[in-house]
Amino acid sequence: RGALRRGEGVLTRVFDLPLADPGALPPAKHDGFLAYALWRGFGRHPRFRRERGLGYNPAFDGWGDDTYLHGYWQSERYFAEIGDVIRRDFTFPAFSTPQNAEMAARIAETTAIALHVRRGDYLTLGAHVLCDQAYYDAALARVLDGVKGTPTV
Repeated sequence: RGALRRGEGVLTRVFDLPLADPGALPPAKHDGFLAYALWRGFGRHPRFRRERGLGYNPAFDGWGDDTYLHGYWQSERYFAEIGDVIRRDFTFPAFSTPQNAEMAARIAETTAIALHVRRGDYLTLGAHVLCDQAYYDAALARVLDGVKGTPTV
């Protein structure tokens, strides 16, 4: 939410996607309960829906407009009707620098593996399960066992 309010993030830096007008978003309770209460008190009564697990919730189809969603919403079933739009909007643009083009060429010429290490919110939010070092070592070994040659990581 903070990055959205400031107009930052991958959606604007890489994909140049339009963002919601921050003025159309409800004030966050933790940013000031009074502003939130006034927003709700003066006619704004949207439904708030909190995700209750990582699977698809069939009730989603009946929620309609003016619903604020809180959660990760990772099931592709939530986006099935707009799959083509998502694929179009999230197609990477042409490389903006020679360094990016060179890296893409290196990746294309080798067996490459992308390793995404997520730490920030996973370390600070209690809802996420953290794995120990042995898990990551075993996972990387399993990936490397299935790759021919020496990959670029």
